[in-house]
Amino acid sequence: MAHGYVHDIFISYRHAGPAHTWVTEYFFPLLKDWLPEHMPPDYQISENSIFIDTQVETGTSWPIRLVEALRTSRCLLPIWSPQYFRSKWCMAELHTMLEREKILGMRKGHNWSGIIYPVIFKSACLIPPEYRTIQYEDLSHWGINASSFKDSSEYLHLESGVQKICEKLRPMILGAPDWQDTWPTVTPEALPSNPFPLPRFL
Repeated sequence: MAHGYVHDIFISYRHAGPAHTWVTEYFFPLLKDWLPEHMPPDYQISENSIFIDTQVETGTSWPIRLVEALRTSRCLLPIWSPQYFRSKWCMAELHTMLEREKILGMRKGHNWSGIIYPVIFKSACLIPPEYRTIQYEDLSHWGINASSFKDSSEYLHLESGVQKICEKLRPMILGAPDWQDTWPTVTPEALPSNPFPLPRFL
């Protein structure tokens, strides 16, 4: 088990429907290309800087690997749409980082910073109100899965949007708090039937 940060960003997304294709084929490759261009020259970027579960090795215990990756990530980048909030795995990942923010005293008083930066894939108006106070980037206009998308001008707008996200992620990554072995992890089984209040933690 790792002790300390391994990943700068953990991408949390729904593994079904159009969001899966959009994240794996368009968003993640752009983020991987552009994040190094927005970090200081002396900051070490590695192949592990961005965690996405397509990197989980064959034969690995998938739930254990995800929990380990999440607990050793500086920031969470969730891809929000109505489908995201129907997934207990996605909600467990989100609430794990919300609880970490709570322990660190983030998003209250004079400290409005956090370690969660959501991206809207579709339907910002349908995001549960409990989460709308978290600053997000709305890329829903470019949430397109057509095979011709990469050859369109809209793809260039998506690329510009990803670069803007990298600008916002830089201070979040550089300002991440010291890693703590005692940070709790939320599991899908720990979520209540209504996952919107904070659940009990391990």
